[in-house]
Amino acid sequence: MWKNFDKLGWTIFDYDRDMHCWAAAVKEGLNSSFNDIRDSDLRCGQTWFTGVNYLKNDGTGKFGGVPLTGASVNQIYSRFGEYYKKWDQAQISICFPGYPQPSEGESESVINYRTNKFSAHVDGILPIGRARRRFAREYYAFILGIPISKFNRHAAPLIVWEKSHLIMQDFLSRYYRNNLTIDKEAIDITDVFRIARAKIFDTCNKKIVWARIGESYLLHRLTLHGIHPWTPRGKAEKCGRIIAYFRPDLIDDKLWLSRQV
Repeated sequence: MWKNFDKLGWTIFDYDRDMHCWAAAVKEGLNSSFNDIRDSDLRCGQTWFTGVNYLKNDGTGKFGGVPLTGASVNQIYSRFGEYYKKWDQAQISICFPGYPQPSEGESESVINYRTNKFSAHVDGILPIGRARRRFAREYYAFILGIPISKFNRHAAPLIVWEKSHLIMQDFLSRYYRNNLTIDKEAIDITDVFRIARAKIFDTCNKKIVWARIGESYLLHRLTLHGIHPWTPRGKAEKCGRIIAYFRPDLIDDKLWLSRQV
């Protein structure tokens, strides 16, 4: 499993009853909070709820009295346990039929990028300011995706570019080495990020990542990924396509570009 993760930048965990129970608890908890979601909380023409840090789980991942445990979590601990202290509050990403629709005021280039390149990004590399220049500001150990509702592979699934993490590591490592006297968070990486991303688009295999409730998947923190549009064949429960994402912080941001973690 880890050989596949290291090579491709992602892996999927088999069905885990403990994970199924956790997902069921989250879905039950969300049912009572859906009414609190306002139109202003929705993006992409009201077809996407981003839900960053929305879930009120504790630092062990427990939610609604149900712990985040099981074979898949144990495997994650065996690989990454010494590199992070606690689970973050999970993102709850919800997509609805028709995703993505244009949002008011969006440029045509932004709309095209979301539709044709699936808003491909690396978590933690953030567009800052009016100029939207990119800086590394958040340093995650990994990204864990957990399906919460039932949906098929045509209902706005995750897209990854396999082996993209290796290209991103190489480009960013060399760039930072040439700017050692500057604090990493102050280094504008917009241009090198775009060059690396262009190479990834040209050379890496694009892959739909889809899992059932009780399964989960793990992404390398530098894997380029995005959301595929909801196609006419997309089907999901009435609540939409719901995925919980964990991104626990590394205990040391110097590990961010390390190939040992």
